[in-house]
Amino acid sequence: MFLRPKHYALIALLTLAGFFFGVWLSQFKEEPDLAGLQSVEALLPDLAAQRLTLAQVRAVLPGDLWVEASLEGAVLTWHSDWEGDGQRWSLVAELALPVSERQSLAAATGVKQGQPAEPLSAALAEQLGAHPVAALNVRSEFEPDVSQLVGHFGTAKLKLPLGDEEAWVYPARGLTARLQGDSVRLLRFVAPAELNP
Repeated sequence: MFLRPKHYALIALLTLAGFFFGVWLSQFKEEPDLAGLQSVEALLPDLAAQRLTLAQVRAVLPGDLWVEASLEGAVLTWHSDWEGDGQRWSLVAELALPVSERQSLAAATGVKQGQPAEPLSAALAEQLGAHPVAALNVRSEFEPDVSQLVGHFGTAKLKLPLGDEEAWVYPARGLTARLQGDSVRLLRFVAPAELNP
């Protein structure tokens, strides 16, 4: 049995319709992206190279310097809040301090375990501008869905249980995401070398 020219036209038309239907359908399968991370992502190359400083973080994300007690003395953190694409985000950047500096800082500020964090002056933040930043902890006011995490960073190479939460680890990106159910509770960025010893 031979096909007539009108059959070829019908097959071509059905093929074309199938192609356009597939393109239309694929737009619904795309995972939504994480909104508002552009400011943080601008800092990641220097964090990855272990040369990110407090001054660089302050220039991109204004905020306040805080001190709080830790097991090894005191910790200095930079706190910033911003809005990106209609979503509220907060950052806590941890400064890299050797144990000796943490202990002397705890003695100088008088912070003790169990006390709330205390704000420090803008002048001190200016003086500490050259101090390196060890980690960036990012949270959203409305916890993003796991599909947004996958849409932005892909599927994690490693997934670890953490009680009622789960840690998704992206070693090449220096990222650990804490999830509870389908919600992303925290994004923690460090230098990839820290996750690939």
